[in-house]
Amino acid sequence: MTLPVLLFLCGIPESPRFLLSKKRYSKVMQVMQKVAKDNKTQLPPYFNEKTLISLSVDDGDYEKLSVRRSLSQLFTRKSLKVLGPLFLVWFTNSFATTIMNWIPLEAEKHFPKDEDIQFKTALILASGILIGSIAQTFVVERVSRLFQIRGGFVSAVVCTTLLGFANTPSGLYAASFFLCFFEQFVIGTLYLYTPELFQEDR
Repeated sequence: MTLPVLLFLCGIPESPRFLLSKKRYSKVMQVMQKVAKDNKTQLPPYFNEKTLISLSVDDGDYEKLSVRRSLSQLFTRKSLKVLGPLFLVWFTNSFATTIMNWIPLEAEKHFPKDEDIQFKTALILASGILIGSIAQTFVVERVSRLFQIRGGFVSAVVCTTLLGFANTPSGLYAASFFLCFFEQFVIGTLYLYTPELFQEDR
């Protein structure tokens, strides 16, 4: 499983934004030209190395000022009002993701007669994550962010409750699958929702 992922990562170019921050303008152009070629399009004529250099900010003090301003804004009442609940959502979601790794182990304790239940449960969990991620890509631009987060959390709570009452392997599989399925809506939306609320200056 790791080997195909590593091979796939070898073909992924470096982030143009990172290269731009390091003033590696020629490399930025190489990456962007490759992206344009892969998408069967062309870069606009004004997008070139000379333009990138002219638009770059050379003043190093800007970075320090930007960091100070970001930190000061972080602890304002307005930011904390949004950041507090968002942090709680991130924490509980990360905690739940960690706890889910124990489901196959607990399944073996409750259904010791099924020798393959650990493997089956892990496969069901992985399937829920995969299908949930695919489904979220279709929903993300059609349904509001808050509805996805709230709906995903409520659905995950229901599935977790059903998981606790599952007394058959099939009930365990169904609850595990939908728990991971709905959790992907929360995770995917959080990765979009967080930078949308806290946009960078640059």
